[in-house]
Amino acid sequence: MAPSRLSLSRSSPCSFRPSAARSYNSGWLPAKATWYGRPNGAGPDDNGGACGFKNVNRYPLSAMTSCGNEPLFQGGAGCGTCYQIRCTRANNPACSGQTKTVVITDMNYYPVAKYHFDLSGTALGALAMPGRNDQLRDAGIIDMQFRRVPCNFAGMKLGFYVLRGANPNYLPVLVQYANRDGTVVKLDLMRSSNVQFR
Repeated sequence: MAPSRLSLSRSSPCSFRPSAARSYNSGWLPAKATWYGRPNGAGPDDNGGACGFKNVNRYPLSAMTSCGNEPLFQGGAGCGTCYQIRCTRANNPACSGQTKTVVITDMNYYPVAKYHFDLSGTALGALAMPGRNDQLRDAGIIDMQFRRVPCNFAGMKLGFYVLRGANPNYLPVLVQYANRDGTVVKLDLMRSSNVQFR
């Protein structure tokens, strides 16, 4: 009998493809998870993050947020992207195996894996079996799985906010609660007294 061989192709789920994180068709991908902030908090002390979102501790994000490393954060283009995450008992005995949805609201500058979610304390605790969220947080770095999903911010309207620092030459605009895809690729602005786009 000939010896068996293991070969990995470019399409293998074991190979690293940064674009896989952006696809709705990649299935479950392996990742590492850590957490930061207060155990039952939203992550950053200011309830915001590098994406410019504020009050991420309130509905609709409800502290279910994460920093993403570059394949997830994508230089800011990944802001507002929704992912289902899970960890199973095979990953850690405190894991529930239930899926939870998180939103990328910040950048993870110190990744420990190709895909690394630095979750809020609330989000990591939500992956645990009832009464075992502190045990899961105490594990430090855990193995988990993730997949991209459409966002569903029920009852929220798309919001456009002009951020601090705007001037006649610079107009920073934050778009929040983009249902479905969750990310904004292009934004055209029009002056109210002019019918031509600029």
